[in-house]
Amino acid sequence: MIENLIKVGYTQKPHGLNGELKFFIEEVYEDDFFAADVVFIEIKQKPVPHFMETVRGGNQIIVKLEDIKTREAAQMLSSKTVLMKATDLSESALSEPETEFLYDKCVGFEIIDQEKEAIGIIKEMLEMPQQEIAVIDYAGREVLIPLHPLLVKKLDVEAKKIFVELPDGLLDL
Repeated sequence: MIENLIKVGYTQKPHGLNGELKFFIEEVYEDDFFAADVVFIEIKQKPVPHFMETVRGGNQIIVKLEDIKTREAAQMLSSKTVLMKATDLSESALSEPETEFLYDKCVGFEIIDQEKEAIGIIKEMLEMPQQEIAVIDYAGREVLIPLHPLLVKKLDVEAKKIFVELPDGLLDL
């Protein structure tokens, strides 16, 4: 068993047809990620090592992993947690304060969209592999709101409010 693995981000969708994959890596870990030879991708709650052939960045981080040759193979690795060994991370990355908030403590919080419109009060939290899901009553029916880091814009713990930017049409599902 590999010890001291740190979550640094997650995989996104495939890029192109030759097995490349988009990655989201937390900013504090980006330099260490670009310098790494191996990352771990969580598959069925187990970290699986993958060697990186190429990594290129800019707005998006695109990675070519060894032994992943097709878009279909890359698709099997999309939306997975990315981990790195703590020994591969710099002192400054490891000393950053933990910013991850445990959303399971958010029952009773109010969700407000980007136009400051109150959507509803969280009555239950569901834990999914990619993110936490808030269950709220909206317009007389139960609605599921993903609390993904890209959607949550601000968390006010004292006021018990979560400000989100929801994709168009999500509340109509």
